Order: sequence, then C-alpha cells, then structure tokens
Amino acid sequence: MLRYFRAHHAAQERLRSARRDEEYARYHAETAPNADRKAEALRSQARAAEAADEAESRLRKIRAFIRQEGVTPPFLWPDIEAAIKSPETDPDAIEENDL
Repeated sequence: MLRYFRAHHAAQERLRSARRDEEYARYHAETAPNADRKAEALRSQARAAEAADEAESRLRKIRAFIRQEGVTPPFLWPDIEAAIKSPETDPDAIEENDL
C-alpha cells in the first residue's frame, strides 16, 4: 500500500506543478509583447492544462484504488481538494495495472 500512497503524493505534486505552469503561461500570454510570443504562451498553457487533467485523472484513479482495497486515502492538499472532491470514477473499474 505504501507504493500507492507514494503514487498519490507524486500525482498531487504533478497536478500542483502543472497548474502552476498553466498560470505562468497564462500570464505570459496576457502580457506578450507580440503575436508570436502570445501564440507560444498559449500553446504552453494548453500543454500544461492537458498535463493537469492527466494528473487529476491519475490522482482520482489512485484514490479509487486505495478505497477499493479498503484503506482510507491520504488527505488531499487544500489547493488540490476542490478539484478532486467532485464525483469520483467508479472504483470497480480500477485495476492495479491501470495505476
């Protein structure tokens, strides 16, 4: 189970980092001095948003698997909690190999 708790922590780190990257790129897009830099920043923002979605999905799967095993998942960080507290994926559909 320690492996899944570590994966939970890593997924939270990835989600937090991707959100930070997205905010950074959004700021650069808003303050870009020309169209080329704005386009580049918008592409970076889109990549970061996709990474955040993937990390959020992984975190949900990990939490569902931990629950499926009969264990209470670790606490979520306050800045992550709001996104994850929405409806969970079906824990019956989660397999260990999916993690």
